[in-house]
Amino acid sequence: MAARAILAVVLLALAAVPAHAQTQRIAEIPGGRPGEAVRLLMVEPSARPHAAVLLFNGGPGNIRIWGESATPLAERYARGNFLLRARAMVAAHGLRVGAIDVPYAMRERGMTAVYRRSPEHAQDIAAAVASLRGAENLPVWLVGTSMGTVSAAAAAIALGAGIDGLVLTSSITRPIRNGPNWIPEPGGIRDFALAQVGVPVFVLGHADDGCFATPARDVADLAARFARSPRVASKLVAGGLPAESEPCDSLSAHGYFGVERDAVDAIAAFVAAR
Repeated sequence: MAARAILAVVLLALAAVPAHAQTQRIAEIPGGRPGEAVRLLMVEPSARPHAAVLLFNGGPGNIRIWGESATPLAERYARGNFLLRARAMVAAHGLRVGAIDVPYAMRERGMTAVYRRSPEHAQDIAAAVASLRGAENLPVWLVGTSMGTVSAAAAAIALGAGIDGLVLTSSITRPIRNGPNWIPEPGGIRDFALAQVGVPVFVLGHADDGCFATPARDVADLAARFARSPRVASKLVAGGLPAESEPCDSLSAHGYFGVERDAVDAIAAFVAAR
């Protein structure tokens, strides 16, 4: 099957699932600050969820659901991000899925790396976590990819026991010194206060990730820095489809292009093993 045909199958996965199996909606909840709101693209699994995940996509972080008054077309925003592209696969593991959008004021330009590390962002994340717990009081995991790992790692430090686990994929482990993604630390998120994180942590990478900021050789070292975590594991997946994007974009090994299911299965297995 041609690469584009295979991608089409992946991208239409959610739309192909019967309505009774999974449901998708936009949720707007009060943010962590007066007058602020948080929007989430939500996917409910077909059966009772055993946990929930809050997804942080890469790049500027915006998934552009502020302009929507109803559920968006299944894949309008997904092609450019691994986690959004795979959200139906994630939900199929019995996980409630919420993908967080940027604040309303940032809906066009997106978030900077500085904002991803801010107390304001952490407050909004805390509100989203509380919403995802729901009446079932589900455990909630933060799951970031690429620049989304900045949000996820910083929030895990800030929220402490307020979350139940952390998953980092294609993590930023090298400095970025230009544009809105400015991260001066030589070790990227490896230089964050990761020893403060006291929840289970899973670090995933792709063996052929060609992005300068997320090399596969840093995966094991990143995992080793979570000294207080009660359970830490790392894994590299391999294979996939020929890249259709630049090395730091989603349609490449950096975005698990063609091996989305392998990546999701590894994440879901770690979450379920709690």
